Parts: sequence; C-alpha cells; structure tokens
Amino acid sequence: TITLIASDTLTAEAGVQVTVVGGPKLSRFLSVENLRGGNATDRILVTTAGADLTGNILGGSGSDTITVGANQIGGIIDGGLGNDIINLNDGARVASSDVTGVVGLGGDDEFNIAGTVTANLAGDSEDDTFTLATSAVLNGTIDGGGDLGDLIDGGDTATLFRIISTLDDGNNDGT
Repeated sequence: TITLIASDTLTAEAGVQVTVVGGPKLSRFLSVENLRGGNATDRILVTTAGADLTGNILGGSGSDTITVGANQIGGIIDGGLGNDIINLNDGARVASSDVTGVVGLGGDDEFNIAGTVTANLAGDSEDDTFTLATSAVLNGTIDGGGDLGDLIDGGDTATLFRIISTLDDGNNDGT
C-alpha cells in the first residue's frame, strides 16, 4: 500500500511500477497491490498498458481525481470522502468480487465513461453525475445511491438505458 501526503501524482507503469511526480525523492515502487491517496487532493493515474492492479484504489478524504485506462483493477475503486472525479477510459475493467466495483463516497462525485468499460458504479447520498461519452459502452450497473439529485448523461448520441428503480413513486417507466 502506498499512502500519499499532499497533492502528489501517482502513475502506474508496466509491471506495476509506480512513479511519484511532485512528491518525495523515491520515484519507483514495485509489486504494488493497492494505491491509497492521503487526506489532501490526490491525482491517481493507472493508464499505462500492463499496469494492472490486483487490489484497490482508495482516494482518501480529499477531492481526488482517479483515472484508469485499459487496465484491470482486481479490487474496488473508492474515491473516498470529498467531491471526486473518477475517469474510466476505453478498456478499463474493475473486476471486484464486491457487488460495487467503483464507489464515490461523501460528496458530489463525477463518473466519466469513455469507450468500452466493465464496472459497476455506485454513488452515495449526495448528487452524483454519471457521464457516458459519445459511443461509450458500460458493461455493468449504475447505482445513484438513493438521493434525488443524481444525473446520467448519455451524450449526444442515441443511448438506450434500462432503468430498474427501487423507488416506487409512479414516475419510473423502466426505460
């Protein structure tokens, strides 16, 4: 596990090597299973081909930005407290055995999907935004977290959503 202090940038490279930019003099870590941000604003990037993680990405309590490219994350991605931005790009796969693979907790969180992504997304009790870029495909689920201020934005293309709601207020028609 790596704990970041202040606003460091974390980038995973092939063979799960991690380079810290703007942080301490240590510049590489090997055999990293989990990435954990600190209490300030963190930027965590897992975007280099082959830089898969077997564990979790945990953002910490700051307003964090987490970006995953064509990589496999074996655990969960949890933005933590704060208003987080979670970007899942083409080929990202979050294969957690947990029902929810990508979680935003404790703030107005943004989830951005580009390309084909495999993950289950979950917001919290705050207002969350789930944005699917043009031609994006989400193989998974979206759970807004129970409040009424969540938004799913399908972009400027014809988008088919299948809505399954546990809210029985008569306004949910299933499509």
